[in-house]
Amino acid sequence: MVEELSAEDFIPERPPNDFFRMLVVDDERVSRSLLRSILQAHGYSQIDEAESGEAALELLSTDEYHIVLVDKNMPGLDGLEVLKRGKAQRPGCEFIMITAYGSMETAIQAMDMGAFSYVTKPFADVEFIARRVEGALDRVITRQLNEILIDRLRMVVSELDRVNAELEKLRGQKNKPQSGSAT
Repeated sequence: MVEELSAEDFIPERPPNDFFRMLVVDDERVSRSLLRSILQAHGYSQIDEAESGEAALELLSTDEYHIVLVDKNMPGLDGLEVLKRGKAQRPGCEFIMITAYGSMETAIQAMDMGAFSYVTKPFADVEFIARRVEGALDRVITRQLNEILIDRLRMVVSELDRVNAELEKLRGQKNKPQSGSAT
């Protein structure tokens, strides 16, 4: 008997916000603190900070993050370089570029390089930032669900192949002439 399955049987529930890991990269301590506060107010608790592009890449090389919010203008490695190298290290991570107000050129360039979105300084619209983070997380979750579903589909195909091989074996035995029969 074949068991009836629904989509819910294949798709796990979305983890709570405190499951997701964030990295805030900005050379200005006040900006990092403000972004941390905004994220914490929305239930995110796993938030690391880096005050330079170099420090961010070091963290990305050792830790896994779901979202990186990175300031474009920093001394040393700027946000675009962090985005470029960070996406190469962690392709499943989503990046949100932080730009100065009115810097649309940078925002477009960042999105062309793989950033999910951008937010502008000063951080006047807290809910806008939260929506951008949620949108980026939706993309991360969708990518992870796709990987889970592909793995499960491979398992189903493998099981079907196994069952088909067994059926072929049984059909071969059924059609085989019995030894010792009279002709």
